[in-house]
Amino acid sequence: MGSLTSPSDTVTASRKMTFDDLLIEAGGFGRFQVMVLLILCIPRLIVPLHFLQHVFISAVPQHHCAISTQRNPGNLSKEDLLFINIPQEPDGTFSSCKMYSQPQPHLILNRSQATINGSHVQSCNQGWEYDLSTFSSTTVTRWDLVCSRRGLSKALATLFFIGVTVGAIIFGDLSDRYGRRVMLLVSMLLAIVFGGMSAGSISYSMFAVCTALSGCTFSGLTINIISLSVEWVDVRHRTDAGIITGFCWSIGSSVLALLAYLLRDWRWLLVAITAPLVPAVISVWWVPESARWLLAKGRAKEAEAVLMQCAAANGCSLDAFRKNSESIQALAEAEPSSHTYSYIDLFRTPRLRRISVCCGLVW
Repeated sequence: MGSLTSPSDTVTASRKMTFDDLLIEAGGFGRFQVMVLLILCIPRLIVPLHFLQHVFISAVPQHHCAISTQRNPGNLSKEDLLFINIPQEPDGTFSSCKMYSQPQPHLILNRSQATINGSHVQSCNQGWEYDLSTFSSTTVTRWDLVCSRRGLSKALATLFFIGVTVGAIIFGDLSDRYGRRVMLLVSMLLAIVFGGMSAGSISYSMFAVCTALSGCTFSGLTINIISLSVEWVDVRHRTDAGIITGFCWSIGSSVLALLAYLLRDWRWLLVAITAPLVPAVISVWWVPESARWLLAKGRAKEAEAVLMQCAAANGCSLDAFRKNSESIQALAEAEPSSHTYSYIDLFRTPRLRRISVCCGLVW
């Protein structure tokens, strides 16, 4: 005589089902997960384009003080004109930030001779001339971010990553409140706006502000891409999802180098790395909200709907999956009443402290 299981035992067992069990019931890692990861690869490819853009848009070409026509005593060649107006460094190169207060034409005959006419070396007072053989224009050449202003060029990258840090805090909280998919779309739309404003900046101040805001939005973009990738994949395949996103970063970095080679003007390069966000927004529209997040918010019906969509795409029997409705409802009721975590919990146990510190050092 077989053992009998009471209805209450069945309910109790069903209530112990975890979200990962539900994912396995919906096909585990199937066509649905592959589709989600491939769609999310589109915006993920764009992220390194912006994180590494400063290497190219803020490149510092060779430069020297601009020489006015009044400082040319005759029909001199370019090299001779530099010799009589620009002092040389110990390695023989022309100074990038200094010029003679008066032209020194005698140096053409004897370039080792000292300056005369009481001339002394002074800072550039008429701007700079740049070697445009590599880049036709960068933020450095646009706003003369060299010599005493070179710190302003380095500040641009710093401002971007300050924005990334602030964005991680802001969008991390917002994605928990309003959903991963919604905040991913919001961050992408904002990234398009601030990317376009950066390309059209008419002043250094405007560009600096747009750069910081752009960093903030790309932080939100990154956080929500990773969240959706991980939360739609069962535990056994999360490493695979991480490897796929890692490939996207490598490919995106290579694409940036190619774009920088083809587009030597910083404004057009910014347009080129921002424009792909438009089709990315359209593609992400087809990615469903995280069922895990929906359950955490107690939205059982919506969670069941997207899990049914997942099961159908993975070729699972919908009739069989409908039997999990009670388990889904139980999870939705249990999650909102569970403990609310804070940043302090990241350091509560030795293992969590180790992981948190290592992640911080890596980033």
